[in-house]
Amino acid sequence: MVFRSFGVRYLFENGREQPKGYTVRVETAEGDFDYTVDGLPMAWEEGEDVTAFFSLEKGTSSFTLHIPEAHSAKDALQSLYPEQTVECPMDSELPSTYLYRLIVSSENGAVTYTVNFSVYSVASYMETTPGHIIFGGGA
Repeated sequence: MVFRSFGVRYLFENGREQPKGYTVRVETAEGDFDYTVDGLPMAWEEGEDVTAFFSLEKGTSSFTLHIPEAHSAKDALQSLYPEQTVECPMDSELPSTYLYRLIVSSENGAVTYTVNFSVYSVASYMETTPGHIIFGGGA
């Protein structure tokens, strides 16, 4: 399993003993493809919570996103329908490459950062620059 950790802080938080909170989740992004669950036709939709699929670990000032070894769209769908049979196109046949959306929000929800991302078999990890998500302003 590959993982990537991200630090989270507020712009004016320096010197505080207790950091402000935040929320983080992973959802499905646009995909525009069909699949079946136990033979029932379905469509990939934005906004399905797939946080558990990425085994996200949230700390007080950072979070870690785990990329499972089996990380195809079918694997993500199977995590949503664990007791059912899922059939869908192979990832290389999908019309969209950014199937997932990382959403990080400030404690009060006033500031939200959204990052669409994809997971490929050739990738060893996901990286951002500078590797931190920083909340600024009055959040």
